[in-house]
Amino acid sequence: MAVNLAGCTSYLKMTTIILRWDGKKIIIGDDALLSNNIEIHTSHCHPILIEGVRTNIDEDVVIGSHVWIGLRTVILKGTQMIA
Repeated sequence: MAVNLAGCTSYLKMTTIILRWDGKKIIIGDDALLSNNIEIHTSHCHPILIEGVRTNIDEDVVIGSHVWIGLRTVILKGTQMIA
């Protein structure tokens, strides 16, 4: 599953953009509120290689219960917002 909504009481507006790569998860807890123009990324969307080894590994994003995210927020890989 690309996005896991823990409860049906979370609210995402229409213009929320979710970019998920390589099987990483975006978990959104109960009663979370996401405003307009939110971007959630689990990746930089391109590899950065040093001597043939990828250095920018994709990571999950966790948005906890009772978290409010305001207008035009960009949430990057590895973020954990816990209320």
